[in-house]
Amino acid sequence: CITYSLEKTVLGTAGALTPLASYFTDTFVVLYGDMLTDVVLAPLVEFHRANRAVATVAVFHVEDPTGYGIVDMDEGGRIRRFVEKPKPEAVFSRWASAGIYVLEPQVIEHIPANTFYDFAFHLFPDLLQQGLPLYAHPTRAYIRDIGTWENYRQAERDVVEGRVSLGTGTPGSRSS
Repeated sequence: CITYSLEKTVLGTAGALTPLASYFTDTFVVLYGDMLTDVVLAPLVEFHRANRAVATVAVFHVEDPTGYGIVDMDEGGRIRRFVEKPKPEAVFSRWASAGIYVLEPQVIEHIPANTFYDFAFHLFPDLLQQGLPLYAHPTRAYIRDIGTWENYRQAERDVVEGRVSLGTGTPGSRSS
């Protein structure tokens, strides 16, 4: 079943959850729609639950983190700092948000209704400021933002060249 939520005004990445709050009664996963990934979600959810996190962010290592939200985390994965799209001189980490989040329903209580509210710019910094358990889970999965033609074309090449698992667990294999 697919449920659409049409916004009369743009509510942002996190604000878009508030009209749908009644659907979120248990741990849930948010994946940005403009990315291609072969991440396996089960270990991410298990890590989230084992740490009793209110939010867990899948992160991956990047060379240029200025186009991403980046995290500073302790040895257990607890996030100490989250900064969205830092300027080059403000980069403190190469661990970037993959746009994949495991969330508890209670996080919606921290999102103002009918207001533009973003995960990276608003929600995650607010949760950190309140001392709530926000974790990062590193992944080696394939992650590519396909929101531009250049990135989309690169993703196509990566699929053809076998750099992405297409659902069978074997990189480059095709599922029927």
